[in-house]
Amino acid sequence: MYCRWLLLLSPLLLILSASATPTSSTSSNVTTFGNVIFSASGNGLFAYDVLNGTTLWTLEEAASDFIPALRADGFMVVSSDETVFGVDSAGRVVWRITEPAEDSQRRRENWGGETFLQPVLGPAGDFAYVCHINKGLHAFSTTNGAIKWVFSKPTLPDRDPPPTAPAVGIDGVVYIADNRVLYALEPENGTQLWTLGFSYAIIGESLTISPLDGSIFVYMDGGYLAAVARNGTLLWQVVPLKMTLNNNYGPAPVVRPWDGVIVVAGDYNVAAVAPNGTVLWSKVGCPTCVHGLDGGAPTLSASGHIFQAGMAATTTSVANLTALDASGNPLWGYTFPSTGARFGGDAVISGNGSTVFFGSGSWLIALDANSGALRWNVSDFHWSTGAICPCPPPMDYTRMLMACWL
Repeated sequence: MYCRWLLLLSPLLLILSASATPTSSTSSNVTTFGNVIFSASGNGLFAYDVLNGTTLWTLEEAASDFIPALRADGFMVVSSDETVFGVDSAGRVVWRITEPAEDSQRRRENWGGETFLQPVLGPAGDFAYVCHINKGLHAFSTTNGAIKWVFSKPTLPDRDPPPTAPAVGIDGVVYIADNRVLYALEPENGTQLWTLGFSYAIIGESLTISPLDGSIFVYMDGGYLAAVARNGTLLWQVVPLKMTLNNNYGPAPVVRPWDGVIVVAGDYNVAAVAPNGTVLWSKVGCPTCVHGLDGGAPTLSASGHIFQAGMAATTTSVANLTALDASGNPLWGYTFPSTGARFGGDAVISGNGSTVFFGSGSWLIALDANSGALRWNVSDFHWSTGAICPCPPPMDYTRMLMACWL
């Protein structure tokens, strides 16, 4: 979902373009790519018409809590419990690889019941990187699903949090965090290049790569944000806001590609940090969300607007999406009418910037990006939280947590 540069856990959405040069947008578990949205949910993998929400096809066996990793030609990699699927844009399974969790039943119960976690594509789209909850990081060929290598370090006892989703640089270097350690891996064989330790937990989709210089941004428990050079040197560390890890999920930071400013979300606030680590501002991300932002990452549009998920106050908490300007001031808010819409995900922006897609609980909705007016909604058990955005050259498939545009 973007062509800004970063990304993130739960159902997902992707949009496939009918044009020769697709427009794309991704964030959290929604990805827009032209005029078709692919959304992974607990009921399967769905394809919807972007304009009206009409269901185009369904693949029930690829049910997932995570966003599909979408390639420019519409091919996607989907993790579904113990199985990783390669699926084409028509909903046909090209390959499937199953790796049982074996003795990790207690671990799976502790951490959401999933085995394979969020998939991420490499820069050329020829490999996908997916963490297994107790067997390490796997590199899959997107051609046939063959496992190229496995990095076994991110394996932990049952009570420890699972490893992060990987992040992949434009040069192909793969980054993965295991609780308090960041690893850099050689893409050809998974050889460890360097490690860097931290004092605070790093879990969820907490890694992001700058599209400007390849720096790695690491978001940690307590709201600590660190910048790391490509050689593993710690550049700076700041606390722009308070962030408590929620359900073992940390929202990814996002980076504005035109100036390198990093935007992060915490328990209640959204903050902007300059590339040198100076905190520019920190403001309430959702004025009506007394239950907080619920671990959702911000999504950015080409106009600089920020879309932030949260939990609004009603008789019971329900999901809310708030639009903020580039300085963090609220523009509009949309609260789901149903109490079944809880646990908001990350929004996604359409390729032309006119529509925001947002999934929560049972619902996937399309909103006017300027006014917040409802365009359509569908109910197929969409619990969204993150997305992986495939971008056209020269950015390719760099992992980021932002909306994608041309």
